[in-house]
Amino acid sequence: MKHAGFVPSIKSHMLLLAAYGKSGNVKEAENLILQMETYGLYPDIFILNGLLNAYGHSGNYTQMEELYRSMEGGICQVDMATYNIIINSYSKGGYLNKVESSFLRMVDRGFKPNVWTWTSRIGAFARKRQFQKCIGLYKEMLESGVIPDVVVDQVLLSSFSDLEDAEEVIKELDNLYMDGYVPLSLEIGEVEN
Repeated sequence: MKHAGFVPSIKSHMLLLAAYGKSGNVKEAENLILQMETYGLYPDIFILNGLLNAYGHSGNYTQMEELYRSMEGGICQVDMATYNIIINSYSKGGYLNKVESSFLRMVDRGFKPNVWTWTSRIGAFARKRQFQKCIGLYKEMLESGVIPDVVVDQVLLSSFSDLEDAEEVIKELDNLYMDGYVPLSLEIGEVEN
């Protein structure tokens, strides 16, 4: 693009930053933000969330937390995506306490958790094979009015570690269904053991 004489827009930078974020390439993400200034472009919430995501994907939690504090301190107004990125990053890292404290901070700030939030939160406990906690969170999600999707269902079903746990999950889900909650959008037979 540059060689063809085009000046990259903020959207061009955002797309490239998203790719760096998903791959955890923090150095390139940071360099890209510095390059933006040469074009007179300054980071907005989307760019900063992209960098936050890069830090989270690469396991640079200290940098992620520092950027979050700077964002919250006035660089820009944090949004729902900011909290979802943080919760998802901690979830993948196995930091259950940080997942829960970030979730509570998000709710305290007036944001309503969406299906991405719940999937990340349930996923944190599923990785630790805490299926009872996962079922409790699933029920809490349903009670909050969030409709589950196939991804959150798969995450929930991944929380059991053996057939006995699977039977317990099915029983718990049957109880939820009997209580009037929406059944899973996935059939238990579709899950690989």
